Amino acid sequence: MSNTIELKQVNKIYESKAIFKKGKPAHILKDVTLEIREGETLGLVGESGSGKTTTTRMILHQEPVTSGEIYYYGKNLSEMTKEEEKEYHRNVQVVFQNPFSSLDPSMKIEDILAEPLVIAGKYSKAEIKEKVKKILSRVGLADDYRKRYPKEFSGGQRQRIAIARALIDDPKLLILDEPVSALDVSVRGQVMNLLKSLQEANRTSYLFISHDMASVAFLSTRIAVMYFGRIVEYADTETLLSGYRHPYTALLMKSNDVVNLDEDGYEGEEIDPPSHINPPTGCPFAARCPYATDRCRSEEPTLAEVSEGHKVACFRQDEIDLKKAKGGLVKEKAPEYMI
Repeated sequence: MSNTIELKQVNKIYESKAIFKKGKPAHILKDVTLEIREGETLGLVGESGSGKTTTTRMILHQEPVTSGEIYYYGKNLSEMTKEEEKEYHRNVQVVFQNPFSSLDPSMKIEDILAEPLVIAGKYSKAEIKEKVKKILSRVGLADDYRKRYPKEFSGGQRQRIAIARALIDDPKLLILDEPVSALDVSVRGQVMNLLKSLQEANRTSYLFISHDMASVAFLSTRIAVMYFGRIVEYADTETLLSGYRHPYTALLMKSNDVVNLDEDGYEGEEIDPPSHINPPTGCPFAARCPYATDRCRSEEPTLAEVSEGHKVACFRQDEIDLKKAKGGLVKEKAPEYMI
């Protein structure tokens, strides 16, 4: 199976823009390595500020990596010609978090959906009309909806329209950036089931980005857990759910709205996440981790394979039993979303 996208040792460092004095650089991504296989979903999960958005910007080629490489079907993004880059942007589409702000309120739905096809410049008016009609049907919306405006639809319907627009020109990769977090729980299930059925029909690769482990587990083939710009655990979904080995992954399993480690079994005072300007020595999670040792506070662990396809960045991953940890941090099965 080929990789649609592959990141190899990707780093992103933002230099300070201070005018009167030289500030410290911010190392936002550090040695990020992962792949998104053809027709599969990679879930990228972590708290706000963990580096998910920056990773997305690197994949979208909105700005260059500081070091490392990103490959699209084996082609280095930095070596693409203008024509290859144009084709790349056509084949990599995004669905954003808020369906209310992602659609132009002044445009009819048929024009919103047709816009990517018009820009592509390779379809006749008849072909565009047929593709608009077909994609509306595929996302479960009636054909006469195309004459309406976004304000006439519910949040769930607008997100279906946003998904239709992203998929109308048959992209190879769909980036789903918190696509259901702004929706009601009942509507989330409908959209999640829609995404799964569309992928099964089209073999589109997905990058599903979220802080919600339940949503990620439902849709993903494999999951990468990100903290402070690092991948701290990486495995197929079944392995991660039943045998996670990093304390931060355990925290995400415990709660779908994680704030601090001092709740439900994690002791200690409230601690803010580390600063990219003044990063801590050692493991960046050490100050928040109840299992941290002196080694954790002085030396940063690297992502290492603990079993086939399962990688963890933790010195104590084979010493602590997270399933027996205080607070009952266990979730064995992916959630079921039903329409």
